[in-house]
Amino acid sequence: MTRLLGVFAGVSVCLACAGDYAADDSAAVSIEPIIGGVAATQYPEAAYLNIDMSATGGYACSGTLIAPKVVLTAGHCVDGHTKWEVYVGTAYRVSTSSAVYDWHENGAQTVNPAHHDLGLVFLNEPVNLAVFPTLSTSKVADGSAALNVGRVLNGVVQSGAYQAATTLKAADPVGYPFDYYSTTVIQPGDSGGPVFLKGGHTLAAVNSGAGGGTQVLARVDVLSAWLTSQIAAHGTSSASGAGGAGGTGGAAAKGGAGGTSGAGGAAAKGGAGGTSGAGGAAAKGGAGGTSGVGGAAAKGGAGGTSGVGGAAGKAGAAGTGGKGGAAGSGSSTCPKETEVNDSWAQANVVSGTVCGATGNTADVDWYSVSLAPGSHVIEVAAGAAGSDITLSLGIVSGTSCLTSINGVVRAGVTVSGATQKVCIKAASPGKKLLSYQVNAN
Repeated sequence: MTRLLGVFAGVSVCLACAGDYAADDSAAVSIEPIIGGVAATQYPEAAYLNIDMSATGGYACSGTLIAPKVVLTAGHCVDGHTKWEVYVGTAYRVSTSSAVYDWHENGAQTVNPAHHDLGLVFLNEPVNLAVFPTLSTSKVADGSAALNVGRVLNGVVQSGAYQAATTLKAADPVGYPFDYYSTTVIQPGDSGGPVFLKGGHTLAAVNSGAGGGTQVLARVDVLSAWLTSQIAAHGTSSASGAGGAGGTGGAAAKGGAGGTSGAGGAAAKGGAGGTSGAGGAAAKGGAGGTSGVGGAAAKGGAGGTSGVGGAAGKAGAAGTGGKGGAAGSGSSTCPKETEVNDSWAQANVVSGTVCGATGNTADVDWYSVSLAPGSHVIEVAAGAAGSDITLSLGIVSGTSCLTSINGVVRAGVTVSGATQKVCIKAASPGKKLLSYQVNAN
């Protein structure tokens, strides 16, 4: 759904926020690609937002993670809305907390040149990046080269970021002192996406609106002081509980000790966090991994101690080296997939384990699994040598599956706050006929 915002330099300008696209307020999940645009994989800070989602639809916007708990977007992607699902890379967060500076338009369909189309969404749990973008603190010169980044590619809303080049000009002469303008490349759904100065990660503006071949871009430098104060007010630290020393630190919950190196480990209900690398996560008393990514333990099972670590199910011990092994439930019967499940709308709802097969060269299989708070491993095991079966994983939003990681055979999934539904697609890139087993523990 697009809404007209009024007139810019004699042309109609449309709000670049899409509609027709529920989650718990505290849900957080992490899982270990604009008109003529190309994939903006060099911008890990690029975010996309689903807004006020329900079974019948919602709205789509873009954004930028400018601090671990702060997402910058357009004011019209915040004003009048109440819930935001935020995707940054393979991280998923849900928020009901936001702020605008002065964009209180109450659903008005005209651009107010006296207001700033900037908004912020605040996260309860951080998303950590090695480096965050620099916010521009001064007006750039006319003719400055820039890149618009958004989530729409040739009219289709994507679960990834795309970029297209543009040239910035100050909009003061045409009555919009808080904006730049340029030739249109943004589309509905790109609203709030970053406008980077070419060649770096300096954020000059956010996508605001477009129409008649012209787009307006809300400048960030004019609200530099406000943005800085909001970042400070909502914290830049990713640590909680006891925390960890060194690197990013570790997070500890309910008495668990945080990691001491690298990203640290998370501990729940008394479990000890990892001590090296990304650390391990422990649930219900299980011990986290001690090296590499660490292992995940469930229901008392011990996690792996080397490499990626192993997952244990129902008290089975995981492997201790390399990628480790997954211990099953002890049952020799593997539930079979139910055809037809060739699209997300036909996905099988599964629990724990499912066995499937590609029935023809075009076959893909879709599944849905609900994961409780804690650390999980989702993996696929091939039924025969030479198999190339891989998984795509994502978060279920309303009636849609938004994949965030593709082409993997094993991934860790960390859920906090509330049970979350995860979507899984199994496919053979080489279009082979083969059997496989998916484990989600």
